[in-house]
Amino acid sequence: MKNYSKYIFAALCAATISTSAVSAQNTALSTGYFNDGYVGKHFQNPAFTPDRGYFSFPILGNEVISVTSSLKAQNLFFPTDGGLATFLSPKVSVETAMAGIAKANPLNFSLNQNILSFGFFNKKGTIFTSIDLGARVNANVMLPYDLFAIAKGGDAFGGGKDYSLKGMDVSAAARAELSLGQSYAIGKKVHFGYRAKFLVGLADVSAHFDKFDATLNSSLWNIDAKASLKYNGLAFGTTDEGYIDFTQWGISPDFLPDLKRNLGFAFDLGLSYDIFSWLQLSVSAQDLGLIFYHNYCTANSEATMSLGTEDGSETINEFMGEFTKLTQFKPGATQDVSKIMLPSTVRAGLQIRIPTYEKVSFGALYTHKIQNIYSGWEIRASFNYDICRALSFSASYAYTTPIVNAGFHEHQLGALLNLHAPGFNLFVGADNIPISYSVQGIPLSTASTTVNFGINFMVGKYHGRYPKAEK
Repeated sequence: MKNYSKYIFAALCAATISTSAVSAQNTALSTGYFNDGYVGKHFQNPAFTPDRGYFSFPILGNEVISVTSSLKAQNLFFPTDGGLATFLSPKVSVETAMAGIAKANPLNFSLNQNILSFGFFNKKGTIFTSIDLGARVNANVMLPYDLFAIAKGGDAFGGGKDYSLKGMDVSAAARAELSLGQSYAIGKKVHFGYRAKFLVGLADVSAHFDKFDATLNSSLWNIDAKASLKYNGLAFGTTDEGYIDFTQWGISPDFLPDLKRNLGFAFDLGLSYDIFSWLQLSVSAQDLGLIFYHNYCTANSEATMSLGTEDGSETINEFMGEFTKLTQFKPGATQDVSKIMLPSTVRAGLQIRIPTYEKVSFGALYTHKIQNIYSGWEIRASFNYDICRALSFSASYAYTTPIVNAGFHEHQLGALLNLHAPGFNLFVGADNIPISYSVQGIPLSTASTTVNFGINFMVGKYHGRYPKAEK
């Protein structure tokens, strides 16, 4: 049988991409968790505070863009005959092409958009209050190993190979949030903080294969698949056959009425304890909450097909025509109310300062993200240096499993430079800086990073936690 697996791969990607919108979920850099004067740290742990009160530059106060993927460029492109070829090329062997593919391959994008934020201390400097208005967008795609195996050639591993793409998943969500946070000094050693969030769900889309069983070899192609789709906040046109037309999409006509009811709440909690003047322990939990969506639309698709002989192009075309039914979703019932739990994050940190030179500190941070099949964790060590009272620098190394189900690990290097002078604050940094590139400028060492940029205006007295390290 001729190798038509690339067409199957294209159809599967179409089924996935056609249901994906925008995507994200870091609120600040892990590299900056122990950085003195970093405004973003109080978004990670509400017990933390900046050096001074502040108000953000509109839209640009705290921009966080995060990308996570196990699919590095060096796993998809290979040098051949003086050029580059994709893993689908017959010049690339099956063993070489599949060596860098994980059992589950995530593609995640997140955007934390700060719209307006400000914070201030009380007169005694014992209570810090912040108010934040922002939006978050998250998008996640999970591609199983067998998808790439089918694409490379279904019968390449020997006759009668069975494949399963069950669990192939796409989700995207967007929400707005208004939050009130406070940090309290309890005595001289303990700080407790909370952040209460009022949430408005803007849109939510999710799709995944409920079933996908395939047998592909030189004498038989057999596929039995079912997929489901749920969405809110969007509207799609339909084809003459009554299927959803993803090329005709827009805002749902019920968007504004539903917006008044797509409401939720969440809490952040944080605690820090100064065991000694040079040793601090901290813990936090972020986004403990949910959103209630109304008028959730549903749709389903299914395809069952079999091809058992070395037929000509007409039969192949018929087969592929049947296969593309996976991209044809038939509208189903509408769910009145759906409860969506937020992805949450738990952190635990330990910071050690050099007692004789407190401008220098070292930190260890454990982060665990809880998000169903996209859950992951990392351990990050950081070096922090207060260059002067108004300028601080952090560098970090992390060993991370971004997605536990993916079965891959990464080593990451991060850096943050933070100017926090009286009246003005500018910071820029990344949690994962690529260290190797192709001649075309494509990062080879990683396909994951988190980038953070912000401009704020600092006001009021200095209330740094360790003023001696700032002198």
